[in-house]
Amino acid sequence: MQLLMVVVELLLAHGADPNIANSGDETSPLHHAKSAETAELLIAKGAEVNAKDRRGKTPLFEATENHHHSVVEVLLANGADPNIADEDERSPLHRARSAETAELLIEKGAEATL
Repeated sequence: MQLLMVVVELLLAHGADPNIANSGDETSPLHHAKSAETAELLIAKGAEVNAKDRRGKTPLFEATENHHHSVVEVLLANGADPNIADEDERSPLHRARSAETAELLIEKGAEATL
């Protein structure tokens, strides 16, 4: 994971846009963050925490679905909206894969009735 951080830091230091979306599913680098450190770095460099991909999913969806609890914590601490619905009208709470993450989402204002 440390090598990945070095690469991300180098790219950002040389002008990489932390909000650029890929042409396929329109995900941003923050959608792919697998560690709190990577998420924090991207956010510090201006990554949009509520950026939506082609299906309306934000980085919070990806972190929730992929068991990246520490990334969920960072995103929520930096203003990620737990109530944004995707194209299927589901929220990150609907996609939570662990009770710990579901509890955190509810604690941070996720509505179970979306």
